[in-house]
Amino acid sequence: MSSVFLVVYTSAHLIGAVSYPLGDQLCANALGRWTWGGQEILEKKGKDVSGEDQYGGAYTFACETHRTRPRVQIQIGKGQREQFESDCENLYRSYSEYKECRQLPNGDVETTQYDDNADNRHSWVVKIDERWKTVRLKEQKASEEECGQIEVIFDACSVSEQTADYCYMVHRAGAGESRGLSQFFSRHPSDGFFNKMQALCQKVCYGKMTVIAATRKFCPHQRPHSMESYRQEPDVPGSTARK
Repeated sequence: MSSVFLVVYTSAHLIGAVSYPLGDQLCANALGRWTWGGQEILEKKGKDVSGEDQYGGAYTFACETHRTRPRVQIQIGKGQREQFESDCENLYRSYSEYKECRQLPNGDVETTQYDDNADNRHSWVVKIDERWKTVRLKEQKASEEECGQIEVIFDACSVSEQTADYCYMVHRAGAGESRGLSQFFSRHPSDGFFNKMQALCQKVCYGKMTVIAATRKFCPHQRPHSMESYRQEPDVPGSTARK
């Protein structure tokens, strides 16, 4: 059976690191976190005569499907490789939730979280041979959250101001949507994906397709949700909501 891996390439297009197996959406989430905002992670090229780190080209990241974990083709910095391959980064890290996390030498992961008052410390270990259960549950949750965001994006299209030839995906000023869209498209960097979203947005904006029909082009089983709580009045400064 095939699995999805986050594969890290050097500037010479050689594999420098490979994650543990992930689901489609989990890998997309990890890809987005590593590349969000157009940030580049530079390759360490050793040290100069003064002992300072030297850097060369930038790493690139890709989600790939393989039957077995791809082999690393070139040695990169030990610390960088461990970080790229760590479940702490690729499986447990999120934009909104912070946990202390460390991957043990045997592959087990220990995570620690504090309560709201930072008084009580809760730690637990996920065994490497039980990891697949965590991946399955997190993949399901991540997919549901992604479909929810896609529905919100198309709802924004449905009430955005219409111009002669264009509608915006973002219409709620100050609602964090610009950042959310930036993170969203970092998870889906292909031009084909963006063009499909954009074309469907235009159809929804001009009333040629419903929000849920557009959403189901990506999430066939999505059920419609109320979006009233997300919407903002057209008179709010910076809003592109339809009047």
